[in-house]
Amino acid sequence: MASTHTTYDWITERISMTLESGTGRHLWEGGRRYHAYREGRYSLPNDELEQQREELMHILVMDILDNELFLAPMAEPPKKVMDLATGIGLWAIESKFKIPSAR
Repeated sequence: MASTHTTYDWITERISMTLESGTGRHLWEGGRRYHAYREGRYSLPNDELEQQREELMHILVMDILDNELFLAPMAEPPKKVMDLATGIGLWAIESKFKIPSAR
């Protein structure tokens, strides 16, 4: 398995900065931080431990998919990509590195 820790370290640093600059509305329960927006709608925490879990899940899925972001055949690279609130945004960030023409 190829190591991509440098890329993920950079991504994690940027995500942390983004989260810190957010609204700051959080609830604390059982020592874990949860987002307060629409209380109870998203049952998983959004603290650093959860971000690390999501990053590990992304790395594992990328390994399973042989480092491919998607498996659908494409005639040409996409011009736009969209990540629909699927976590900490690693897929969208990584797609910018792998598909430079996309925004």
